[in-house]
Amino acid sequence: MDGGLRELLCFGVGCFLPAAVGAYADLKSGVIPDKATLPVILAGLVYGLCTGHLWWGLVGFLAALALFGGAALAGGVGGGDLKLALGLGLWLGPFGFLWAVAVAGLSAFLYGAARKARKKELRLWAWRFATGAPVAGSEAVPFGPFLCLGALASFLLSPGTLHS
Repeated sequence: MDGGLRELLCFGVGCFLPAAVGAYADLKSGVIPDKATLPVILAGLVYGLCTGHLWWGLVGFLAALALFGGAALAGGVGGGDLKLALGLGLWLGPFGFLWAVAVAGLSAFLYGAARKARKKELRLWAWRFATGAPVAGSEAVPFGPFLCLGALASFLLSPGTLHS
């Protein structure tokens, strides 16, 4: 099996599949369960150990902790989002993780804007977004699906993401 196919298989089974389960749970219940996030973290550690790129994954882990740890402390993301981000950082490294977050943030923003525009509430939502006002539960956008989408985009569009 060539290296690219092996990476795709490892990423698909070890990272994307459990992340997608978590994303689906986030859409349905607003919670990403540990049974979806912990396999991403553990498989990322094993993958890093087996490939000799654990240090790069740990740098990605720290990048995720810096970004999402602060957001979790401020109440901007939940614990499931934080744990999913930590696992994605292990898999993607710091640069791949930052690309994933950029894709996730943009796609979540566009989804939220489209949802509010359909309800004719875009002006109020944009004002709250621009001023950093707290978001009520009914206005919250589940971020797990967008993190999952961003991770997939980062993996597929960045050659050597898993160990660059």
